[in-house]
Amino acid sequence: MYIRFESRDVTEVCSQFTGMFTTAYDMLESPDIDPEDLRLLKKTLCWFERELPVPPAQKSYGHCVFWFKSESTEITNHAWFLIEILKRYDHDVRMIKSNKPGYIIYEDDHQVGAVPFRDTFA
Repeated sequence: MYIRFESRDVTEVCSQFTGMFTTAYDMLESPDIDPEDLRLLKKTLCWFERELPVPPAQKSYGHCVFWFKSESTEITNHAWFLIEILKRYDHDVRMIKSNKPGYIIYEDDHQVGAVPFRDTFA
């Protein structure tokens, strides 16, 4: 089983889902974030930077979507903590579970990167 956390990023032009990390890093620039929440956000993102492998930069991942492996409980526990911070600032985060995330083009101990099948998000 694979788990993905997405946040609805609403703009004047469109409404689309992005990964929770995109939303979290965007929040670092927000003037509206409480200083204590900013500290917690930075601390949590630093933890992910240390513990979650980054796919090799020399490979193109195009339309790849990243999913956590459900057995990576320490990763998902930290993800829930990050989501708590995002939700305090009205970011609508949803969890998606799937046994078939798509064509897997990247994998490590905690996550996969997959090009979604047509019905992955159905």
